[in-house]
Amino acid sequence: MDRGRGRRYHDRHMHVLSSIFALVSCAPPLPDDVTPWEPAPLSCPTELPDAPAPDSAEWASSSPPLGGDVIIFGTSAADPDLVYAGSGQNGIFRSHDQGFTWDAVNVSVGHLYGQFAISQADANCLAFTSGQPYVSDDQGEHLRPMSLAPEDASIQGLVYVGRNLLMLGGNGEVWSAPDCGTTPIRIGTIQFGAPPPSSAHAHGQISSTWWMAARGEAVYAMSQIGVIFGSVDEGVTWITHHQDPAWVNVTFRVDDNYQWVVRQGTSTFEVQRRNPRSDLSVGFETVATLDGAATGAYLTAEGEYLVSSTLGIWSSEGGELEVGIEDEGLGIYSVARVGNSLLAGYRAGVSVSPDDGASWGWTSEEFYDLDIVNLHVHPVCPNVLFAGTQCRTGTFRSDDYGQTWSRITAAMHYTMGVDISPAAPEQVWAVTDDEVYVSKDMGLTWENRYPKGVGVAGAHYHGLGISPDRPSTVLIGSVGSGEYADDTARIYRTDNNGATWSKSSTGLPESTESFHAIHFADTVPGAVLLGTYRSGAGISHGGTTPGIGVFRSTDLGNTWAQLDSTPALSFSHFAECDGRIYAATNEGILATEDVGDTWEVLLAPAEGSEMLNVACAGARLLAVDPQSGVFRSPDGGATWEDWTGSITFDLQAWEVQLGLELSTDGEIAYFTHPGVGVLLRGWE
Repeated sequence: MDRGRGRRYHDRHMHVLSSIFALVSCAPPLPDDVTPWEPAPLSCPTELPDAPAPDSAEWASSSPPLGGDVIIFGTSAADPDLVYAGSGQNGIFRSHDQGFTWDAVNVSVGHLYGQFAISQADANCLAFTSGQPYVSDDQGEHLRPMSLAPEDASIQGLVYVGRNLLMLGGNGEVWSAPDCGTTPIRIGTIQFGAPPPSSAHAHGQISSTWWMAARGEAVYAMSQIGVIFGSVDEGVTWITHHQDPAWVNVTFRVDDNYQWVVRQGTSTFEVQRRNPRSDLSVGFETVATLDGAATGAYLTAEGEYLVSSTLGIWSSEGGELEVGIEDEGLGIYSVARVGNSLLAGYRAGVSVSPDDGASWGWTSEEFYDLDIVNLHVHPVCPNVLFAGTQCRTGTFRSDDYGQTWSRITAAMHYTMGVDISPAAPEQVWAVTDDEVYVSKDMGLTWENRYPKGVGVAGAHYHGLGISPDRPSTVLIGSVGSGEYADDTARIYRTDNNGATWSKSSTGLPESTESFHAIHFADTVPGAVLLGTYRSGAGISHGGTTPGIGVFRSTDLGNTWAQLDSTPALSFSHFAECDGRIYAATNEGILATEDVGDTWEVLLAPAEGSEMLNVACAGARLLAVDPQSGVFRSPDGGATWEDWTGSITFDLQAWEVQLGLELSTDGEIAYFTHPGVGVLLRGWE
């Protein structure tokens, strides 16, 4: 296979070394301490574990890391032993024994937006949404996506009234689907104001625009901006009941006795309730004030209201319940009571108490984190790999060449990238949605190095690069659009390992794109390439514009200039081997031997597609195109082979990160796919 080979942009009249000499000699002077690096000594294990010898004929799954990111539970009075657990990124799990053992429901989805709906009259009826609603009439054995017109309808609220499924779209459209969810019909619209942008911390949590509840034939909905609506004709017409912008809509529950909701303050929250049969002039009363931030709620058939928070669990009958367990990071995400079991959902899975919180036990062996979106092989210790997820689970580490994984202690949501400088191989950096972390001990412990003091307010980070010449210099790139306060893409830098930060965007245009791929050249001290990536409104960053190309700095990222030498506008990744830099772009896999003065297209993407990643080890290359598959080249891109095997692609708009790596000797290929996990394959 040889697609797109040989196209060049800008004739190369000078030898590569001459171009590199000109690049350095014309650049501003570098800091005095920038010199070519040599790997520093590091105490890798004296006896490395045996490297695996995976089959070269097909991809095989590694042992998936345990974890859950369990943000919601769902139950039905029609089957008191049945409970569902929903993960923010890892799909749905089901238990038939009150939460002591679990099995995965066969559906691969990302970003579980809203609640489950389980019919209280027929426990076979199950529905959930990831924007796209899915329904089942056999307790999840067979889940099918529901077709809606228009196709762009985004369902975020669900509730069953008997066996009739009512749904609310993010735009307020109301849908009805009888018989567990067959044949949806649009029946009305709720008129409401547009919800405010959610914060970065809500990304990956339940970020539903709507939360729905039912009491007999009465149906209620609370919007993200804290407005409660009610309907007495199963969703055809609606009236406004109450409003409080501090209400947390995912805590809204209703039974015959009360409407329950939580009002969130700065460091405390109030549990409030009112009789649903009262006149609308009757407001809500506060029944408890608690420390922390509320994360979810559950209402039992007997009327007990439970609230989970960052600090524990509160019950309307028992007050603050004993928890007795801690999960590093963000506390409890969700709570439920099923039969004799009290369930708490964490990023590590589910913990169950049979005695109202006096004792707890984990039931997490069946919970896996499969939404791995990026990988990084340690440059000095070949057995060590890091993997990042879209979940709040964050980052995992492997010490046996990617065969098994352990969860790191720091709570990182959506690890966008991990990087390590060979000059300081014990120091690991990770950039997440809105935080920056560093580890000084190979990822065992972590410190938050969020770039404070430079006017950063709610920036969304994508890019990460570390200088190989001076590992105390780190660059991070932000996204210029989305649900964040800073609406301009920027580069932030530190020259002292994150103690202080400064903006470092001189020469870069005002842009709403993502400053996405940052690469310090191995062979030219001070040279950095910055590749931009398309960006758009919302969390997907799937904008219609393709990016604005590639920029270069010759002074460690202090100043930048745009390069016109490449046809590509969208860059997702760089990789460098033997002085040759490769780029995954919308125009294919490109290569440059002069740090961006000239580029060659090595592998063109499928029509209408793009290359999302590239990895190299010597002359061995891996590339991935989400439409046409995974490809490998044994000769630096001169020839290519389709290496997709049994991998299938069915990606959502936000799933634009696919991890790709080669072991340092090029013998093991690693690939990640959302909902599948880490795959391994032998080169030969």
